[in-house]
Amino acid sequence: MKTEVKTLLDELRKFLEEYPHVKEGIRIKKTEKEFEETKPYIKEFIKEKKPKGAMQTSVVLAYYLIKYEGKNSFTREDMKKIWAVSGQKPPKNIWQTVIDGKNRYGWYEEVSKGEYKLSPHGIYFVEHELPKEK
Repeated sequence: MKTEVKTLLDELRKFLEEYPHVKEGIRIKKTEKEFEETKPYIKEFIKEKKPKGAMQTSVVLAYYLIKYEGKNSFTREDMKKIWAVSGQKPPKNIWQTVIDGKNRYGWYEEVSKGEYKLSPHGIYFVEHELPKEK
């Protein structure tokens, strides 16, 4: 959606340059920043990404924390909180899904003891590989 809005704004600017007399009657009330995507509800975001299992759900939730909650990194407590509001049944050991995702798939990078951030691979996985198409 962001690219579509940017394209429309660019086309409008070109039109106004070509026909400056029209400019007086047109007022653009919203800027590009105001058109940026709004934060999705976490339950809808999970539904859209369709993660399979707790490990994929954890990386989706970590992505949500980074992208939409403005966190640079997250802790065990952050993951407990996000799982609680996600509407998903949490695994027995939430933090283990992060450790396993780091070790098996490289989705996370350790910032400090007990604090992680998403790796570029984790970001790519959520943005481009989910949902898995059959």
